[in-house]
Amino acid sequence: MKPLRSVSRTLRSAFLLLPLLAAPAAAQSAAPTGVAGEVFAGGELENYLRVLQVGGKIALYPWSVRGLSIGEVERLAPRDSVHPWAGRYTLKSPGRGLEVHLHEPVVGAVFNSAFPYGANDGAVWAGRGLTTAVQVGVTARYGPLSLVLAPVAFSAQNASFALAPHAPLDTFPAMLDWRHPGEIDLPQRFGEGAYTRVDWGQSTLRADVGFVTAGVSTANQVWGPASEYPILVGINAPGFLHAFLGSARPVDLWVGKVHGRFVWGRLEQSPYASTSPDSAVRFMSGLVGVFTPRGIPGLEIGAGRFFQSPWPAGGLTLAHLTKPLETLVKANLVTNEGEIQESVVADQIASVFGRWVFPGSGVEVYGEFASEDHRHNERDFLLEPDHDAAYALGFRKVFVRGPEQLWSVRGEILE
Repeated sequence: MKPLRSVSRTLRSAFLLLPLLAAPAAAQSAAPTGVAGEVFAGGELENYLRVLQVGGKIALYPWSVRGLSIGEVERLAPRDSVHPWAGRYTLKSPGRGLEVHLHEPVVGAVFNSAFPYGANDGAVWAGRGLTTAVQVGVTARYGPLSLVLAPVAFSAQNASFALAPHAPLDTFPAMLDWRHPGEIDLPQRFGEGAYTRVDWGQSTLRADVGFVTAGVSTANQVWGPASEYPILVGINAPGFLHAFLGSARPVDLWVGKVHGRFVWGRLEQSPYASTSPDSAVRFMSGLVGVFTPRGIPGLEIGAGRFFQSPWPAGGLTLAHLTKPLETLVKANLVTNEGEIQESVVADQIASVFGRWVFPGSGVEVYGEFASEDHRHNERDFLLEPDHDAAYALGFRKVFVRGPEQLWSVRGEILE
């Protein structure tokens, strides 16, 4: 669900009936809507907060471990009302007793004239023809407990089009990805008729006690500083069911502050995947963390690891939960019998990243380097750092045009 755009060989138009797009002046007479529970990873409100931060309107805060909790959003909320959407939205709440807020519904439509196309749409898949979607929700909070229910439903016309051929068709169904039909679950088309789905969307149950946060969620996450092309985890697909444990806010160690999160989840494949049913359900474990050094305002550096493997038939063990703490090289994971440990079989992606914000200049720059799979040994790690690797670079410039007007320009590449 994106603004009006054109792409190669297809006409794609979209509209969002979002109160966010209404002119702020039109709502000055009404009380601002509380939206602290609607700041989702990669969403418009989160992007708005990021623009405010780069423009010097709110405090510096690490942006590489998202989504943000309600408490984090409230700590980031502007201290005054001098910002463009102040008359429309408030990010603070009274904080007394039980709080319940209904989300303002989001309704959208996408039309693709020639073939399916979409990016950073979360659970929504837009096929050829008309796709409509709706998201509703509610936020409830009592003390350290918070619950966000924000399911999304969509229906895609999923009209037929000429599929890209791949071989051999007797092994892989025609609707599979034409480049890697046996390796990636990315169907060209979801069946031969209308495709409808209801997803739990950006739903989360969590507890924030002191410096610790824990919970379960189906919400999207974004790891690393990238806006459009995060390498490890992003919003180009729906979120997955997961549990998490981490810091509720950055922890001060004097030399700097650390902030991070362990995540364990359940991954499932579509009905059109070519992999064996034995691996249709997979176990995911990951860790992401950032460090903001003392005396260098606006700088954050961090790293993340994402593992996935077939769901263990004998159940989860401590070794599965601590997988992100493994060594990076395979040579150190060989047993006394000379066999590779089971954990090495898991697919891994690891990355390092950094972001530096200069609010006095209205500028931020960031980058990330990621590599897939373990290294065979230390020599492999040192001599071939680009093996199965990717990098992302980006910047953002915010122009403060007045007390209630900000212009933002950003660029990002992924290679």
